[in-house]
Amino acid sequence: MAADASTSYTRILIAHCSSWKNQEQNESQCKLVHLKNPKSGTATCYLVAPDGRLQELHWFKQSYAAWFIGDFVCSDGSLYIASPVDPIYMILPILEQVRMKKGDDMGKFRALDEIMYVDGFPGYVHLLPVLASCLELICELREVGQDKYYRLDDSKVLAWLCCKVKCTSEALLSSSNKYFSGLSEEDLKVYVVGLLGEYLVDPWLNMLCQHMGVDLEASKKARLTTISNVQPMYPEQASLTNKQAGQKANGKTMSSKKKSQPGTQKITSFFARPR
Repeated sequence: MAADASTSYTRILIAHCSSWKNQEQNESQCKLVHLKNPKSGTATCYLVAPDGRLQELHWFKQSYAAWFIGDFVCSDGSLYIASPVDPIYMILPILEQVRMKKGDDMGKFRALDEIMYVDGFPGYVHLLPVLASCLELICELREVGQDKYYRLDDSKVLAWLCCKVKCTSEALLSSSNKYFSGLSEEDLKVYVVGLLGEYLVDPWLNMLCQHMGVDLEASKKARLTTISNVQPMYPEQASLTNKQAGQKANGKTMSSKKKSQPGTQKITSFFARPR
């Protein structure tokens, strides 16, 4: 998706959706909403796709990159990629807060509409259709007539997190990245717990570490180490690296000057005949 290419606000976003039958219709149905980051609690922008799937946004930018959009060239070569994220991560801190657990008292049951009302964050209402079908994975349910009330269940949350560790481990091992297949079962578990820890706060992160026998600090270090080891190299980066190595071996050095470019240019200007 992209904004008007004639403006300086043009951005490229790649998102996943299970059905893109009508591109223009689906783009109009996509929603950018602000929710609380489950780890930091700060306002963060997320994408709600037409199929209701929640996706988090990642920003990438390479040097000397541009985009061809219709009849225009956008000199901002940055890229936003939206990847699906489980909405339960988003709602877990809120469920912990609204149940008002005190000591042995497990807290109160709440209606879904009451849970999803978060002051200053109206975007949570877009998660209602998805969460209505999956809250029972982590909550106790009580029905009064046709009304349903939910309360966070510690044992269900822990079981759900353990399932996440198992599924994530299997997904990493089946990926094309050979780094993960070289890890021992214990090292992979430590890494996955650290990965899930980016979406968890206490007491859930500590509870998961204790249950899995993982040291919390070790999982953080493993996460950082693995990120540095699996940095992707794009084809143009690889060719540039090889070229630099060859020139260095011949006693030459490379220098480049970055030319200033306007934010957006017409493609036709690149093919105009010189006068």
